[in-house]
Amino acid sequence: MPKILIVEDEPDIAFGLQEDLTRHGYDTFVAVDGDAGVRHGREGAWDVILLDLMLPGRDGFEVCRELRRSRVKTPIIMLTARTQEAEKVLGLELGADDYVTKPFSAAELRARIKAVIRRSAEDSAGVYRFGDCEVDFERGEVRRAGSVVDTTAQEFRLLADRTVYENVALACQISGIWDRAALRERVNPLLDQMGIRGKEKLFPGDLSAGEKQRVALARAMARHPRILIADEPTGNLDPAAAGQIFALLREISSSGTLVAVATHAEEWIRRHPGRVIRLERGILRSDQMEGSAA
Repeated sequence: MPKILIVEDEPDIAFGLQEDLTRHGYDTFVAVDGDAGVRHGREGAWDVILLDLMLPGRDGFEVCRELRRSRVKTPIIMLTARTQEAEKVLGLELGADDYVTKPFSAAELRARIKAVIRRSAEDSAGVYRFGDCEVDFERGEVRRAGSVVDTTAQEFRLLADRTVYENVALACQISGIWDRAALRERVNPLLDQMGIRGKEKLFPGDLSAGEKQRVALARAMARHPRILIADEPTGNLDPAAAGQIFALLREISSSGTLVAVATHAEEWIRRHPGRVIRLERGILRSDQMEGSAA
């Protein structure tokens, strides 16, 4: 359910907006002045902020400016009775995404809300939001309430509060697959390929290190990558589990995905022939075919 923050001090207008949007499936909250608008705008995970210009304390321009300074990227639609072009231009230059002049129809406002949500989804491809958390796959960051949360690489790849199935399905959803049947058609074969079918209802904390790596590989492959970079994929794994992970990487490579492995495991380089680029303290030492069939 999309969440909308309404920053409006006129009780009748705020009530009308809240009633109409709630009836059409939106989760709404009203802030009655500029200071409350800034505070809730920073703290909440909103899909849209409806921002009146004439507010007690800070006006809408100041609220918009402060939210953008705080790196709040939520789409903002300004609501105002002012019709001067210069003021509309100022609002847009301060970071507003749209501008609606009062009086307006409820249907028009809903259409504009849908439009900015759609544009925001397109602009934030690779970012998944739930509650006040964001997972940014482009930057490799987890953010909560706008602040970056420290995570290890494996913690970033696997979300502890999501099941195995949900972790893999997440990558499909980032790619635009939301239909449940379509998700099952994509996720289940990956679970089969990685040998973790039957564990889809478990959480990462219930898995061994090797199983976690298999889930990470499944999620990486869910987006049909042309190139897969595996950084120390066998780190902290016992020899048997490490061998299984390398076998999966070779299988992925044979299916047409270019697999690049960063590793210190010389024995696996010898067992798995291919192009080997050797670096020493960041300096290229060699680039050649190495290894022999096991």
